[in-house]
Amino acid sequence: TRDVFSVARKIEKFIAKKDFDVVHVHFPFASSILVNLNKKLRDKMVYTAHIGEERKRFALDSSAPLALKLFSPDLYLMKRVRKSIVLNEPLKERLIKKGIPEEKLEVIPNGVNIEDFNVSEEEIENVRKKYGLKGTIVMFAGTVTPRKGVLQLIKAGEILKLGKDVLFLIVGNLDLDRGYSQKVMEYAKSKGVNAKFTGFVPYEDLKALYSACDVFVLPSFEEGDPIALKEALASGKPLIGSNVGGIPVQIRDGWNGFLVESGNEKVLAEKIEYLIGNEEERVRMGKNSRKLAKEEFDWGKIVEKYLRVYEDI
Repeated sequence: TRDVFSVARKIEKFIAKKDFDVVHVHFPFASSILVNLNKKLRDKMVYTAHIGEERKRFALDSSAPLALKLFSPDLYLMKRVRKSIVLNEPLKERLIKKGIPEEKLEVIPNGVNIEDFNVSEEEIENVRKKYGLKGTIVMFAGTVTPRKGVLQLIKAGEILKLGKDVLFLIVGNLDLDRGYSQKVMEYAKSKGVNAKFTGFVPYEDLKALYSACDVFVLPSFEEGDPIALKEALASGKPLIGSNVGGIPVQIRDGWNGFLVESGNEKVLAEKIEYLIGNEEERVRMGKNSRKLAKEEFDWGKIVEKYLRVYEDI
C-alpha cells in the first residue's frame, strides 16, 4: 500500500510540471489515489482497464480477496475519469449495470503487429526441429492455469484418441500454478494423450510456433481480450475458442474458426477433429483469420481509435 501511495505522489508531482492535454493511465490502484491528489486531472484522464479476471476484480467471485470485496479500484476510478477504455463489449455492458455511465465507456481491443508474424519456412523448420514437432499440431499458448481450460483441451484429446499423429502443443508458463500444471501433465500422460509442454519460450520461437501449428485452441473459462488469439489470427490460423469475454470478437463462428461452450470437452473434440480432417477448411479459415487481423486488429487501426478519444477530450 505504501508503494502505491508513493507512486501516485511521484506521478502527481511529475504531471504538475507541465500542463498535459491528456493523461492516460493503465493501473487502477495508484490512479485512484491520483484523481484525489489532483482533482483537475479527472476531466483529462483516460483509463484503459486491462481486466481479465472480472469476477475477482468486481468481487463477483467468492474467491475474490477481501480488499476487492470492500473496494474496487476499477469502479472507483471509472466513475471519476473522463473516459474508460475496455477491451470487449460484454465487459462494457457489465460495467453499465455496475453504475458506470455509458458515455464514459469506449470499447477498444488490443492490437497486433501483423508484420511480426510474417515467418519464413526456414524459421518454421528450425522451430520444428528445436521442439521436436511432428505430425498435425494443435496448439495452445498462455499461462497454464485453471481459467485457461488447458485440462479441458487435454480431455478433448483423450476423447479423440488420435495417437502420435496429432500433437497437443501447450506453450506457456507452467510455474504460475505449479500444482495445476503438474495435474494436467500427469493427466495427459496417464490417458495416453500425445502432448508436449514447452514452458515459457522466447518470443521469436513463439512467433514461429504459431506458424508451425495447424489449429490454435483457446478453451478459456474467462478472458478479457487475449493477445495469444490475435497472434494466431495474424499467423493465419484456424481458431477454436470459448464463447467468453473478447474471444467472440476474434472468432467468427464458421468463418475463421469455431466458438464452443467453455468446459464442453465433447464439442471441443468434435471441432478439433473436424479441422484436423479438413485441410481445405483449415486453409480457408486461416486466410480469413489473417484478413480479420489486418482489417480490424492491426495496431495502426487501434491507434486511430485511441486518437479519436484523445481528440474528443
